[in-house]
This record gives sequence, structure tokens and C-alpha cells, in this order.
Amino acid sequence: MAGRLDRLEETDYGGHVSVTAKLSAELLNLRTGTTEWTGDAAETLKVDERNINSIVIELGNAVQKSIDQLITSVARQLQ
Repeated sequence: MAGRLDRLEETDYGGHVSVTAKLSAELLNLRTGTTEWTGDAAETLKVDERNINSIVIELGNAVQKSIDQLITSVARQLQ
């Protein structure tokens, strides 16, 4: 499996702060060289408190939720 972090950002807009994480991944069959699965996932979360700690925590949560989406997708494909 190979993956990459396509986007990780904080957005301040109209007094609100949100964070976004976007990941993509692919599962390769090393014996045949074929791609068995590809997918991407993105998550945007609102940050409740405007401070660095809260932003970092929500960035981590957005990444984890995106990873969870990818795992669910690949598990469905391999069933």
C-alpha cells in the first residue's frame, strides 16, 4: 500500500476556523504489478476554540477520519 497526504490546511473565514485533511492511497499487488484498489478521502472539521492546541488536535482528528474512510473502502473492495 502506498499513500500520500494531498492536503492539510487550516482555514480562517468569517471568525470561524476549520481544518481539512485529504489523503489518497493505492493497493498494489507486488506479484503481478497491478493496482488492486485506489481511493481518496477528505475530512473537514470545525475548530471550536481559536488556539494552536485545538487546531492541531482537529488536524489530527481530520487525518484519522480520512484514514478510517480509506480503510473502510479498501476492506469493502477486498471482500
